[in-house]
Amino acid sequence: MKKKKPMKKRNKAILWILLILLLGVFAFSGWKLWSMYHVYEEAENDYAAVQEHARRDGTRVIVVDNDTPERTESTESGETKPRPELSYEVPDFTIDHDALLEINDDYLGWLYVEGTNIDYPVVSTEDNNYYLKVTFSQHYSIAGAVFMDSRVTEGLDSRHLAFHAHRMNDDSMFGTLHYYEDEEFFKEHPLFWFFPKTGGVWVCEVFSVYVDTNDSDAYTYSFGSEEEFMSFAQECASRSQYETGVTPQEGDQILTLSTCKRDNYYRTIVHARVIPLEFPEE
Repeated sequence: MKKKKPMKKRNKAILWILLILLLGVFAFSGWKLWSMYHVYEEAENDYAAVQEHARRDGTRVIVVDNDTPERTESTESGETKPRPELSYEVPDFTIDHDALLEINDDYLGWLYVEGTNIDYPVVSTEDNNYYLKVTFSQHYSIAGAVFMDSRVTEGLDSRHLAFHAHRMNDDSMFGTLHYYEDEEFFKEHPLFWFFPKTGGVWVCEVFSVYVDTNDSDAYTYSFGSEEEFMSFAQECASRSQYETGVTPQEGDQILTLSTCKRDNYYRTIVHARVIPLEFPEE
C-alpha cells in the first residue's frame, strides 16, 4: 500500500495542473469577452456623440414637380410622357453638415436605412483599408466607419457609388444590411435615404438584392458610354434574389450598399437607383 503513495501524489499534481490550466482558459475567455464588449461600447459611444448632429423629427412629404426628369417615363415608341404625380415621404432630419465636416473633413453625407441600425455618417477615402479600423471621429476601433469605395473617382457625381461597412456582431454599422435578403423586409422598406453634404436628399429605390463574391463585377465604377452603364445596371437587376418592381433608367445614378457575410468571402449587395430631391422652401 505504501508503494502507491507516489502515484497518488502524481495524480494530485496532474489534477492541480489541469485545474490551473482550466482557470487560465476561463480567465482568458473572460478577458476576451470583456475586451469585445469594451470595443463595442466604445464604438457605440463614439457614434452616439456624432449622431447628436443628425436629429430626426418625424417625416415630411416632398412632391416631385412635373418638369423634373423623375416625372417622365419612356413609352414603347421611345417618346416620353408624364408619370402620375409622385410624392416621397422622407425622414425629417436636421443635419449639421458643417459640424460633421469639422469632426472629419472626409465627410460626404448621412445614410439612413429605416428598419435597420444603419444611421451613420459616410466618409470618402483614398484607401479602402483605412476606415476598416478607424471610426468617423478618427478613433481606432474594429467597428470602423461607413465609407465610399476608393475606386469611385468622381465622388458624389459618379454614375455608380458604393458604400461599405463592417457587419458587426452587435448589429451595428452594416450588421443589419442582410435584412434585405428577406423579401418581406424589402416590401416594408423599399426605400432608404442619403443626405449629401451639398444639401437635399437622395431617395434610393432598391432594385436588386443578392449575395456575391468580394471580387464581383458589381463593384464596377467606370463606364465608357450610356449603353455600357445600362448594360451594367440591367445585369445587376437580373441578379436580384426576388422581383422588386423597380427598373434602372437611362440617366440614373446607382448607389450600392455592401457588407461581408460571416465567411468574409461573400458580400451582401443592395443596389438602388437614386432620385435626388431638393427640400421645398418653407
